[in-house]
Amino acid sequence: MRLMIESFSFERMSKKDVSKVVLELHKKLEMMKVAVKFDDAAEFALQDILFHQTMIESIHHKQLEKLWISIKPTMLILNLISMEERMKFNKDDFERIFKNHHEYILTVEQRDRKGYKEVLHMNFDDVHEEIDDLFYSQTKEEI
Repeated sequence: MRLMIESFSFERMSKKDVSKVVLELHKKLEMMKVAVKFDDAAEFALQDILFHQTMIESIHHKQLEKLWISIKPTMLILNLISMEERMKFNKDDFERIFKNHHEYILTVEQRDRKGYKEVLHMNFDDVHEEIDDLFYSQTKEEI
């Protein structure tokens, strides 16, 4: 669902002036960096979700915004779980995450549809794999 919402938003957004959106995305990315600096996984997770929400809200599509808001709590908790693990065991990986989000911004700025889809999948697949690993590690039965 998230992939569809974000892809649709990008398509609509790419037909408009994106300068204000790009500025807001840079701001969110900086806030994500501050959260990591202070070891605040919860704030990082929130700013990450708000980063993506910025793009969605920029197209002013009320139904899509309602759909986003309905899945936001689930995305936020999954992101938080992933980021808490990363902050404890692989903090250096945040540099890669920052780079990915910078790539998001560049693709929006350049209206690069193919690049956007690549970055979107790269980001989503990363969190999805980590959540799967966490879930399955908690559900394995002891032999």
